[in-house]
Amino acid sequence: MFITPQTLAELERVLTYPNVRQNYALTRADIDAPLLWRVIEVLKSHARTLPGVYEAVTAVTSDESDNVFLAAAMEAGADYVVTQDPHLLNLKYHRGTQIISLALFAQLL
Repeated sequence: MFITPQTLAELERVLTYPNVRQNYALTRADIDAPLLWRVIEVLKSHARTLPGVYEAVTAVTSDESDNVFLAAAMEAGADYVVTQDPHLLNLKYHRGTQIISLALFAQLL
């Protein structure tokens, strides 16, 4: 598992979206809670952090903020991008990296 400064920034930004909070039944207090930010710290400690050489790939998805994940996959030479994001899932592949859902990834494991 790889992360970059750009993917972490995007994760932190997305956690504040009202629809994300609604979809995962998170209150504003949950978002501000030290426990949630501890999850991000655990992610950082278990993933290999890359420097983020590629700021972002050329606009590939209709949601430009998703492109940081494709850039990270390129930098890592990743086999998979695991996501629930429909913009990314619709691509299926990007430069040799397969884009799959969490459910499919769990089946592959």
